Amino acid sequence: MGASTGTNLYGVLQLASEMKRRGETGSIVTLLCDSGERYLDTYYNSEWINNNIGDLQPYLDKLEVFEATGELAE
Repeated sequence: MGASTGTNLYGVLQLASEMKRRGETGSIVTLLCDSGERYLDTYYNSEWINNNIGDLQPYLDKLEVFEATGELAE
């Protein structure tokens, strides 16, 4: 997936987390259309990630907590 699709997905996770906190149920629909091929030399390249973004572990930890609890930490 590309950057815009990742941003879209993160927004959906935030919305799902907020809905859970408010005790709401319902469906969330989004379109994830970008294969990410354009980012093979950047977002999918570990050296580029290390040089330009840094440690991804804090973000991965947040996703693991969301997967386990449905809550997205701030």
